[in-house]
Amino acid sequence: MSNSNCPIVSVVMITYGHENFIREAISGVLMQECSFEVELIIANDCSPDDTDIIVNDIRKCYDGPHKIHYHKHINNLGIMPNFIWAVKQSKGKYIALCEGDDYWTDPLKLQKQVDFLEHNTDFFMVGHQSQKIINIIDGSDTEIIGIFKKDVFDYDDLAIKNIRIPTASLVFKNKIKFPEWFFKVYGGDRALIYLASTKGKIKVMDFIGSVYRIHDGGIEQGYKKDKSSLPKRNIHENNIYLSIIPKKYTFKYLKANSWNYFYLSINYLREFKISNSFKSFYKSILYYIKYLWSLQYLGKINN
Repeated sequence: MSNSNCPIVSVVMITYGHENFIREAISGVLMQECSFEVELIIANDCSPDDTDIIVNDIRKCYDGPHKIHYHKHINNLGIMPNFIWAVKQSKGKYIALCEGDDYWTDPLKLQKQVDFLEHNTDFFMVGHQSQKIINIIDGSDTEIIGIFKKDVFDYDDLAIKNIRIPTASLVFKNKIKFPEWFFKVYGGDRALIYLASTKGKIKVMDFIGSVYRIHDGGIEQGYKKDKSSLPKRNIHENNIYLSIIPKKYTFKYLKANSWNYFYLSINYLREFKISNSFKSFYKSILYYIKYLWSLQYLGKINN
């Protein structure tokens, strides 16, 4: 299965401001029981807290079978540039993801996923279910994510819908080349899953192998605090996908933009920003008209 000079799996772990979580994230990787070599690539995006101290402490104490490669950037790159940089350092046949505020819970996670990919060569990516913890103080508010009506997805599925396979569950072939549009997205996980679907099928395995944390320093909480930031982000990303997907799939994105602009118009109205509200409402109508036109086009190609 392996080239003796290269690991089979490269685990990419980006981190910023994760001093309260990084130790558990690293431990989840180092506990993996595998019949192959694993390298852990930790990319610290110039974090101002004690993440650097904690990572170096773990490196000094660890004497297990897996390799740890650690890099702290001198300047803050941002989430996407840091992620792309870390992926490009990966030498493994496969790449696994675990951000510094998430962690793995199943010591056989990587073995299960690599075995699947080795025996199912028409698949490019594999994920699994995850536990989402909202109340990180006592872990009382949880739910299981990554459960879908089916467990195999292809391009037709991903072009139409954002299927949210947990990021910390993903393992994929190290054959990703990042197109120009990838550098412009906010949601790297969604874009990565979309790219994977252009190269092969995607499997979601039936086991819980990781934890996804919701905390005040996380991206998701930031969007909840600013009611207008999420629809703006959604519109930005939808426009990127509208520029790259085949025309027959555009109806979903056009309708989503219509609703996001309508939501923006309501928010602006509540803030007494009447001009912004009117402009957003006008764009909502335009996108809804485009959505109706796209349905007409879809009807023609299906007849």
